Amino acid sequence: MEGKVKPLVEQEKAVRRDSESLSDKKTAKKSEVFYSSVAYLQAGEDIKDISAMHKRGHLNKLLTTVASYDRGEAINLNSTFKSPLQNKGDELLRENKNYAVVYNSVVGGTYEVFRKVQAQEVKMNIERYGLSENSTNDVKQLYKANESRTQKQSDSSSLSPIMKRYTSMKEQHPDALLLFRVGDSYKSYNEDAVKASKHLGIELSSQQDGTKQVEFPKHELDTYLPMLIKAKERVAIVDQVENILHKQETQSKRQEEDVKLDNHRNPQKSSETIGATSDQQQKFIDDIKAAMGTTRMVVLPDFGTQKGVVAGTGEDKGISLSRVYAWNDNISFAGSVPGDDAQKRRYYHPENIRPEFYDYLVSEVKKAVAPQLITENGQKVTSANLYESPKQEGKYFFYARLDGVGLHPKAVKEKDVDAFMKNEISVKEMFAKYYPTKMAKQLDKEDFDSLKLSDGNELTKFRVYKQRNEEKSHFGEYLLYAEMGNKRFHVTPLSHDQLDAYFDRTQSKGQIAEKVIGEQLHLKSAYEKYKLSENIPVQEVRVRKVPEGDWLISASLGNKGQTPEHKVSNNDLYSLFKSKTATREQLAAKYLTEDIKELSRSKPLERSQGLKR
Repeated sequence: MEGKVKPLVEQEKAVRRDSESLSDKKTAKKSEVFYSSVAYLQAGEDIKDISAMHKRGHLNKLLTTVASYDRGEAINLNSTFKSPLQNKGDELLRENKNYAVVYNSVVGGTYEVFRKVQAQEVKMNIERYGLSENSTNDVKQLYKANESRTQKQSDSSSLSPIMKRYTSMKEQHPDALLLFRVGDSYKSYNEDAVKASKHLGIELSSQQDGTKQVEFPKHELDTYLPMLIKAKERVAIVDQVENILHKQETQSKRQEEDVKLDNHRNPQKSSETIGATSDQQQKFIDDIKAAMGTTRMVVLPDFGTQKGVVAGTGEDKGISLSRVYAWNDNISFAGSVPGDDAQKRRYYHPENIRPEFYDYLVSEVKKAVAPQLITENGQKVTSANLYESPKQEGKYFFYARLDGVGLHPKAVKEKDVDAFMKNEISVKEMFAKYYPTKMAKQLDKEDFDSLKLSDGNELTKFRVYKQRNEEKSHFGEYLLYAEMGNKRFHVTPLSHDQLDAYFDRTQSKGQIAEKVIGEQLHLKSAYEKYKLSENIPVQEVRVRKVPEGDWLISASLGNKGQTPEHKVSNNDLYSLFKSKTATREQLAAKYLTEDIKELSRSKPLERSQGLKR
């Protein structure tokens, strides 16, 4: 046995060596390759054609065939490796740039199909779904390496002057809680901010770069300092260095003198823009970022024309600012001026904006990020409003941002548009109506992963995947695949509501499957949605078998006649006769609703007299 295993060990070394070589050669262009298992096939009757290809040596065709078992769902971190050879006896039969197939002769012979993915795709999968305890060691090592690299980049990246000062002072006084004087406030950062927040009861905020921060006005120092001392904290107050203050003061005076001199020479310019000092700009940046919190972009209502000139340049009269962006150490605004093309967007920074508008802009940002609604999951809803379609007059969409992330706009019914405009329907009611799964309570992981059905049975497999094969139907759409025992269920694409329930985790996987394939599972709940109209009296529903073997359904409306007959599917026949989870009336509602309505509008039939003989 050892003689057979040895070549496979050498093959594994070769695979790893080739992978490392590829990674070294293409580091700048292509990340490391991982192998993610997408199908495990047992040799036998089910895949006898694959076994035949293997025996004949048709390995290229075999690889193409087994690759078709990949349904395109997200990679499984529990079966993703740097090498496809993971078990004793594994043999790499064939691989190309997209797939690899491994054969193992143990236990009758198995074929395992691996999709080749880049390390970046594995990282993105971790970011989206998290790193589970069952993830492979290769995946965990990639995660640790990425975390370490990110931390190093963060540590080595350029820090703002205040954070450089904080880092330097913290190294000198590691056991002290540092309070930094910044303008009219005292601030603490990172670990000191956490402590200060706990002792003082002040809300902890985060800057865009992840820096934690606590802030209070300078005049409250006499209140908060004793509280920190009482909490047995050693406090160090850091004021600005005298020569730096003197330098800034000198620069400010020179700027004022230059402006006065220029105004004296050119009186007409006295009403033009006077630029903000560096201190004013920094405070403006800090105030905007504090108002935004962790949000990176805020949508603002167009303004500017009503308030005068916002930007400082002469050409930008009557500017309207529509968005503000927060960067690591700065902010910028996007806007436009009258006459601009609809697609054109101009960008402005604090130095472009007149200082007298700073407070106004800060207040507008605070209004924009103020939550209009908080969901049951604690998520903040902002910017919830209607807007008219630029392509179709009179068509409106409801749009909102959830924790700073824009949601997909929803087309609004005409009656709701009028009600919303008249304040007859609230933001909460609109949000609940057009984003119901965002309002519902999110299930915990255990409840969400439940595969139980209403009839007591349980699915053995559940997958939601995106069709990525352009040659197959429903390309680009999400599909559901499920198994129960030896039965497999393939379905049409999921609806938007079903996808929302899945991605927002407001229903269990079993409940979602029940809504999508309930009829295929012969569940009673699946047929409860089919109901005949109470306003149309149906006297009889008839299901009969014709000589050709098909079963047909029709309904009688008394003197109005009988509907045309429709063929009943085998699936519904089983639910009607075998599992008895569907009634004749429910099937009539499913197959004959339109015919019944049309027949109900017709004139009653006249009975003809029989001929006497």
